[in-house]
Amino acid sequence: MSIRIFLLTFTSSLLALAAEVTSPPLVLLSGYHTSPAEQDQPVNRALGFITEEEGFLLSNFSNLTDPTSGVLLPHLQAHLGEESYEVRVIGIEPTLDLGILQLVGDGPFPAAHLDPTHLPELGEKVAACQAWETGGERAIATGAIIGLNTRECYQESLSSTMFRIDLDLSPALAGGPIFDPASGRVLAIHTGFQPTQDEEHIEEEALHETHVLPISLCLNIYDTLKLKKSLRSPWTGFSVKALTAEQENYFPTSKGHQGGVALEAIWPGGPAEKLGLKENDILLQFSYNYLNSVADFQKWLYMYGVGEAVTLTILRDGKDLLRCDYTIEERPAWAKPK
Repeated sequence: MSIRIFLLTFTSSLLALAAEVTSPPLVLLSGYHTSPAEQDQPVNRALGFITEEEGFLLSNFSNLTDPTSGVLLPHLQAHLGEESYEVRVIGIEPTLDLGILQLVGDGPFPAAHLDPTHLPELGEKVAACQAWETGGERAIATGAIIGLNTRECYQESLSSTMFRIDLDLSPALAGGPIFDPASGRVLAIHTGFQPTQDEEHIEEEALHETHVLPISLCLNIYDTLKLKKSLRSPWTGFSVKALTAEQENYFPTSKGHQGGVALEAIWPGGPAEKLGLKENDILLQFSYNYLNSVADFQKWLYMYGVGEAVTLTILRDGKDLLRCDYTIEERPAWAKPK
């Protein structure tokens, strides 16, 4: 079989598959230096999916920047069905490479089904858009989950917060949803993340796989990013995890605390180390806000945001209460998570 015939057959089978799959509302995003009417080809592209009827959508952020400068392209356009819309940026999370955008136009718009309570399972079937050209057909492929996330907090290790699928998705067209092919329910977002190869995480080159961010973790900060219109990554210099059974025995405390989150990793030279914080310290409060889960920590970290002063209430060794005053910093380039 010739290469040409093979490619035509492969593409035809993908298109036939797309007709059998229930897909969430997808958009193709294009970025331009000038008005799209004045510039034939976009400088960069990304996929995205609509999260609310008001036209809010999630996407990859870096694919909407100038590849040379890394600066957000000034003119963004979204293609939804046969319609095109101007797009405004609402908020971004640079470390996760997430962007919250909004279509400029009259709604309501068709929104995807997002279920943060669903727990993905090994072997669960998934689908994703592998290719899509303006005015052309979408190529949808199906696969399965082949690895689950082991952490909820991305501050130290991004790869550990993601699950893996056996589809080879290009970072050049990141931002699309990973979804259940039968119902269209969104399970994750393809952020374009590629883990660094180190002693703890070595990719098998022969295995075609992609790391994707569970939608539950994405939604932990979605509303806060949208509300605060945040454009920077806040940083404390530590990551957190849920309490162990032994740590749960420390509660309730004499001050009435019912729980917290444990500090898991302290960045050398980071703000937490300078404050004297240690691994397995338990963070009880973020200023006046009590913490009972990793999601609580992420919510309040972004709600306060870079430049805001907070008081961290810490339980050490199950008995000592400490308070540390800290002004939230922007995550530096050298502190990139694995």
